[in-house]
Amino acid sequence: MFLRSRYFLRERAIPLWLLAARNSSTYRNVSNHSLPERPEQSPNMQINSMNDYFVGKPIQGEEEISRMWRKAAEVDLKDIPQPGTAYTGRTIFVHKKNVGLALRKLSDVLMTNHVWSEARRAQRHEKKGEKRRRLSRTRWHRRFKEEVREKVALVKDIVRRGS
Repeated sequence: MFLRSRYFLRERAIPLWLLAARNSSTYRNVSNHSLPERPEQSPNMQINSMNDYFVGKPIQGEEEISRMWRKAAEVDLKDIPQPGTAYTGRTIFVHKKNVGLALRKLSDVLMTNHVWSEARRAQRHEKKGEKRRRLSRTRWHRRFKEEVREKVALVKDIVRRGS
């Protein structure tokens, strides 16, 4: 069983900016925005321009950046999930052999998407007019429920303010 969830991905994924910056240097060049190697500096080196001044200077927080790179290098690239397929959104992963929780999540997804009711309806043919009336009825019920929810929230807000 493969372990994967939003929490797992959040904990293990490498930020894209860190992947892009892996092969770059931590030093900047002001004039052309390239990333040169750090030049050898002597104490009596003459500075002719601001470019000469910035080439040898580390970006602020160099230790922090190198610490982040070391931490990212510890994460193995094989742990990064593969791109999604047609079944990715319809997959429930089992964590720590907890099959009951996975089945409960699966039933929640099926209930949310009305899979069982659609399957029951698909057992028999539904005439075009009946289907149209049923869909308009369900749309009306959904809109009515939303309006009632808004009005109840408004009344609760008015009562809370004491008006």
